[in-house]
Amino acid sequence: MCAKRSRDYVTVEEAREAVKTILDMNEDDIFIKGKSTLLPYPGIGDPVSRPPVALNYVGRGNTLFELLGVWISGREVLILGPKGIGKSSDFRAMACVLYKWLNTPDDEENREKRMHLQLREGVKYRPVFLWAETFLIDHVEATKNALLFSYLVDEIRQVDGWQETEAAIASIVSMEEALGFIKERKKNKAEVFYFFIDGGEALDPSDFLGTPVYDHDAKSAAKKDLRVLLSAGTRICWCTSPKAGILSRKNQLPSFTYKRQKAVFDEQEYSTFAGNCLLGKLPARRSSIELYTGFVPLFLDVMATCCETVLGDLVVPETNTFPGVPAWLYFGRTLASKATDEVIAMLNDEDEYWDCVLRAFTQHSEIDEVRKKASKIQVQGACRTDANMARLDPTYVLDASTGEYCSSFIKRIYLNAVREKEEAVKPYADGAWMAYASRLLQDKGRINWSTVGQLCEDVLAAVVARKGLRLGSDIHAACGTITVQEFDKIPSRSIESIKKMAVNTGYYFKPRDLSFPDVDAVIVWVDETGAVNIIALQYTVNVDEHRKSANQFMSLSSLRLWFPDIEKHLGNINLHFAFVGCSSQPGYSRSVQLASIKQLKNGTVWGTPEYVLHVQPFDDKAIPGLAAEDYGVLVEITSSRTWNTSYSEVQGDGVGLLALTRKELDKMAKQDYGLNPKDYKNKALLINAMLAAGGSPASS
Repeated sequence: MCAKRSRDYVTVEEAREAVKTILDMNEDDIFIKGKSTLLPYPGIGDPVSRPPVALNYVGRGNTLFELLGVWISGREVLILGPKGIGKSSDFRAMACVLYKWLNTPDDEENREKRMHLQLREGVKYRPVFLWAETFLIDHVEATKNALLFSYLVDEIRQVDGWQETEAAIASIVSMEEALGFIKERKKNKAEVFYFFIDGGEALDPSDFLGTPVYDHDAKSAAKKDLRVLLSAGTRICWCTSPKAGILSRKNQLPSFTYKRQKAVFDEQEYSTFAGNCLLGKLPARRSSIELYTGFVPLFLDVMATCCETVLGDLVVPETNTFPGVPAWLYFGRTLASKATDEVIAMLNDEDEYWDCVLRAFTQHSEIDEVRKKASKIQVQGACRTDANMARLDPTYVLDASTGEYCSSFIKRIYLNAVREKEEAVKPYADGAWMAYASRLLQDKGRINWSTVGQLCEDVLAAVVARKGLRLGSDIHAACGTITVQEFDKIPSRSIESIKKMAVNTGYYFKPRDLSFPDVDAVIVWVDETGAVNIIALQYTVNVDEHRKSANQFMSLSSLRLWFPDIEKHLGNINLHFAFVGCSSQPGYSRSVQLASIKQLKNGTVWGTPEYVLHVQPFDDKAIPGLAAEDYGVLVEITSSRTWNTSYSEVQGDGVGLLALTRKELDKMAKQDYGLNPKDYKNKALLINAMLAAGGSPASS
């Protein structure tokens, strides 16, 4: 049964053009490191999901030469590597190069090339490109399309009998007939068939744990049919993941395995890739892009797609030319006509819009697939090293010996999954995260210090949930009463609903995938008297540098995002902001920050309500019952974390305005200050201009 055609369906006419492009291309360009070359899809029918039909291939130096060297070295060879590193893109490049080279005339000009490829005189070579993903859907259709693409060169060159050949391919209705066609061509036409199969892991009837998958029978049948077909091939090249079960004797075959330096883009390759998409226009986001994608092609592509999506939301068509037509049909046209440098700069300069990109990235289907994989890991006891963790599932692992993943973000997903499973099979006194941090600090040479901030937050969340947190002698969230809740978007909880919670219970709200510059966590706790306590936490080594974070979080504009009805309950709840850790100020201190509420002429209220500011070092008073050696771990990881903000230059009275969106600030600047927001490229500059403009809003 044929599957429904996708919108990217490659017709025979389009395939003919692809063959012409391949035959006419200058293949030397593909081998040039950092050079972008547009490569067509070497097939017919519904294409695989990735890479795209029209691929801007970025040259990767010697990688393609090495792949071709492996291909020549044996009858059946392997291209192995983790998911997302560009195997399929390199497979496409190799397919296009070999299609051209295997179809070069047998003359003096091409003799050296044909000798290098071990091609015999008077023999016709047929490269057949198959994708396991489409072969699984319809074995016969995928095989017919692959054969037809291989023979389109005869039609283009008007080789005698090309019409009869294409008619014979079109008449195939079974795998037996496909195999019969190949055998007949080998016998009567002296043709040799070279098979190339991409994505072999798609035909695995079991997952990486050996458990049968839901479509086990269909994959087993496809695997069997493919093996019979490949038996007629003179050469077979597989492109697949290292753990693919489709190859029972892969350890005995010649192979190319992607090492780290081949798996990720270097500076030159990234610059080329970024120059072909929006990422090249976002230099201020480079470190964030690297953290989330690791400069791995798949995740860079996902990030670029998310940038386009968010940008499309920012660029709204002025009119709907065709009423009733879905908005998505306007996307490309709108983006091209409206996405000015000014709009793109919003992604580069404004954190709130970049957070939208990161949120879209963390919720993308490819990231969901990572989480599904991580959730299936089986942990029997303590996973003592990152290398141990990497061996549990190598899907996204660059180097199993060191536990290096495609990106820091991908690794974090696996760390979360493994720590959660460790907790279930082997409870630790101070939590699995604390045990992991202790082990990690024993080998500091392998620590990625740029991710220590996230490690600190993970450890503290687990410890506080177990032991509670004491701020001086005032606040004590009792042990065992706090539930950790991770979030991607700020959880909006009404004070009214919080008041209904039982006494001595609470929640520890912790960002899952995104970092918030003004707060690392928020505790909502109802004490023994029934009073509601809101405690914002930031783990830091320098209170003076980050003091603005307190006023930013405690501003009404920020608090409303967390607690929509906050204004109704001011005076009846206790607000606290605590800097916790290895502080630049010795000992514990507290100070009451008086309210500073202002009201605009239009009735909008902004400013900061009264709250208590705490500076709490790690000691036996802060977290009662914590083991002595674990205090040392907390101090060390806290003292090593980094913290950055794009808004460090905001003047004091304007900190509370940072929680407003850019649109809200633009409106306020126009209506109440007479400013043109377009003159200020980011929120910090606009806020400072508002404060300096005079004519301050009337105080309430």
